[in-house]
Amino acid sequence: MQSFRRSRYLHQLLGGYLSPQLAKSLSDCTNEHSLQKTLELSPKKIVTLFADIQDFTNISEQVDFENLKIFLDWYTDSVSAIFLRFGGYIDKFL
Repeated sequence: MQSFRRSRYLHQLLGGYLSPQLAKSLSDCTNEHSLQKTLELSPKKIVTLFADIQDFTNISEQVDFENLKIFLDWYTDSVSAIFLRFGGYIDKFL
C-alpha cells in the first residue's frame, strides 16, 4: 500500500511540470535501474511555439489586473492542455 501511495504522490507532484505520460512513467519506477531506463535519452521532435495575443498591450491598459490575470490564466491553461494531451512538455511561458 505504501508503494501505491508513493507512486500516486510522485505522479501528482510531477504532473504539474511534466506531461502526464512522463510523470506516470517516472512515478512507476521502483528502483534506480528502472528510473535510468525511463530517463534514457532518445531522439525527439522538438516544437517551439511563439504566440502573440493580438492587441494585448491595448487590452492590458484597459482591463483591471484581476480580469487580466483571469484571462492569462485561461489562455495558458488552454494552451498547456493541448500540449500535454499530445505528450508535450512546457518549459515556460514568457
